[in-house]
Amino acid sequence: MVFLKNGSQANNWLQDHIMKAHLEWTDKPENGIKRKVRITFLKGQRVKWQFKRSDEDRWNYNIDPTIEDWEMLKKKTEALYKRRRLKYDYFELVTVKLAEKYND
Repeated sequence: MVFLKNGSQANNWLQDHIMKAHLEWTDKPENGIKRKVRITFLKGQRVKWQFKRSDEDRWNYNIDPTIEDWEMLKKKTEALYKRRRLKYDYFELVTVKLAEKYND
């Protein structure tokens, strides 16, 4: 359930289109440099990736995720789905996208 700033409940259409990060994690792909990864599912059809390194000031939206990033996303979405904290559609989307990456 989503509430607006005025306290009223958002309708179904609005809930589906509100931008919020669904997943976020931190890793260390390079020695000594942390990297935050933020994932947003857009309308259940696309995955938006955002990256921020500890030695940079801004989020980067233009880096393509690696296979390892996709595998970590699948692992995280599977865990969340099993605990009923994520829609099956999102888990299925990640599984399909990862399969496409392996076929490229």
